[in-house]
Amino acid sequence: NVGINWSSAPVIVSDCAVSEESGTAILTIPKNRGANASLSTTAVDPTLVEQLSVRSVRLDDVLPEDAIVDLMKVDVEGHEYSVLRGAARVIDRSPQIKIILEWSIGQMKAAGILPTLVRDYFEEKSMRPFRASASSILMPEQNLLEWDELLRTNYANILLFRHKS
Repeated sequence: NVGINWSSAPVIVSDCAVSEESGTAILTIPKNRGANASLSTTAVDPTLVEQLSVRSVRLDDVLPEDAIVDLMKVDVEGHEYSVLRGAARVIDRSPQIKIILEWSIGQMKAAGILPTLVRDYFEEKSMRPFRASASSILMPEQNLLEWDELLRTNYANILLFRHKS
């Protein structure tokens, strides 16, 4: 994933899944598409995937208590809500945090997550969605997405941050 996404930032690879609970989880890895590994196990053809039991962690438990996060990218094939719930304290103590999120209603539903739960989470955090683009931060008013529009959008990459209207 580091190579696929052309990351030039320092990256620490941890042998675990990030979720809202620490413990273990089943990671489903599609053959020949490892970047699309997921914690979803429903409607899986066992001949097309490999499944592994992996350690799961909450970001709130593994990041230092004083860590302030500026940017978080969450792209976990529909399980974004679980990652966010496990990072609630990190997000709360990071007033300038920007979150880049893959919004996929189909993947959320496959994960058993209602898109309205994700909306409600971000509304609680006073975060608003914007179209992810180079100008999202510089000219947010041109990229603002209303929640009702996003809830009708099957797939998008979005940027969320605390924006005063």
